[in-house]
Amino acid sequence: MTQRSYLKYLPKAPRRVWIRVGSQQGGSWSTPVALTGAATRADYPVVAASGNAVWVVWTAGDTGAIRMAFSPDAGDSWSIRTIGRTTSGRGSPEGYAGYPAIGASGTNVVAAWFATPAGRQVALTSSAGGSDWVSTPTPATITGASPNDDNRYPVVRGADDGVSDRVAVGYTTADGVAVRVFDGGTLSGERTVDGPWPATAGGRRWTGAYGASAVPFGGDGLAVAYAACRSRQSVKDPCRPNARDARIDVLYRESTDLGSSWTPRRVLARASRSVRVNEAVSLQADGPSGLRWFTWLARSTGWTSYRVLGRSAHAA
Repeated sequence: MTQRSYLKYLPKAPRRVWIRVGSQQGGSWSTPVALTGAATRADYPVVAASGNAVWVVWTAGDTGAIRMAFSPDAGDSWSIRTIGRTTSGRGSPEGYAGYPAIGASGTNVVAAWFATPAGRQVALTSSAGGSDWVSTPTPATITGASPNDDNRYPVVRGADDGVSDRVAVGYTTADGVAVRVFDGGTLSGERTVDGPWPATAGGRRWTGAYGASAVPFGGDGLAVAYAACRSRQSVKDPCRPNARDARIDVLYRESTDLGSSWTPRRVLARASRSVRVNEAVSLQADGPSGLRWFTWLARSTGWTSYRVLGRSAHAA
């Protein structure tokens, strides 16, 4: 997403969504394609892909429309339409912000977003690549109320292990982090990954979490990584990562029964005096007994330093 200025940023100025598609594992890239008009104020674009199919979602900041662009041919052609709406962010200088997310595996697709300022989160599901999302379809509510800030947004990921074609939605509830799974026919009930708070492990105590990235694998497997907010007396909201005394760790859990039970919490990244915030986790799961790959943003609370870190681990 491009904007016209940075140091003298104007919230009412246009913000435009672009996309490039790489081939040969990124060895070459297509010409940039603008998915929004020159005067559009877009917010928070997210991309998903499966085979040659590509999806992009974002919020239209001036109207609250949740927009989706779809390409069946790796970016050679695009169709764009509205798939939902949000009132989140209404009246703010930045405009509407539904923080939409999208994920796909084969032709199974899920899109999720904040529908209201109070944090009602909703999801659309499709087993036809989203082609049946026409005339602003009615989404299902996945949680009626949840913290709605710049961090506790939904994350959608599709399986990519060659076994499963399910899609998972990780999201924050009022007192925990949860996941639902779409199998091509139905969206499962809510499965709590962590919480209610507080939770403890290894002598540490967490009172919140956000950014739950959940990936299906195998028959009934789920791998979930999330930013966990360490309890701090000096911080009123431990999940406010820009607070000076915040400490955010990365936790990880797995399930082999679609979230009915979970492995013990595993700490993948610990906050320290120099790296106080570990967040925006992404992961890939390669089958029930295979490797797991993780990347996340490691930074100071004031963004004076930040890096993207990664590690791999065998299945829990």
